[in-house]
Amino acid sequence: VRKTLLVLTIVCLTCALSFGAPQATDLRHLVITQTMHQARISVQPDETFTIELKVDSDNGLQWYLDGYDDKSLDYCGQVIQVPVNQDPGFFGGRHAVHFKLRARNKGESRVRFLYYRPWEGPELAEKAFEVGIIVTP
Repeated sequence: VRKTLLVLTIVCLTCALSFGAPQATDLRHLVITQTMHQARISVQPDETFTIELKVDSDNGLQWYLDGYDDKSLDYCGQVIQVPVNQDPGFFGGRHAVHFKLRARNKGESRVRFLYYRPWEGPELAEKAFEVGIIVTP
């Protein structure tokens, strides 16, 4: 009976650990924020990462992706995250924009964002954010 209980316990623990074990891609979720302006970040090929930029006003200013090397990085889209207490149907006010990118090939790229009103264009950008991405195997 003791051996059976021991074997069952080991099997149950093994199953529980294997279901709850993170995949290799889940071990690191890199989020780059505005405080990392001009930083150099190292990532591996096929690693995805997020650049989070905050918008703190309702005056029409928004962050836009201005440039990156498409040989070493893929742009995977963006998501706007509004605070929990803010009406999601209301555009403007405080929110964050999450730009998702994926590393492709070995190399180095600068990812640049500009903060401007769409009707004024990038020439009148009020801020810029730039970060260096180094893709290393």
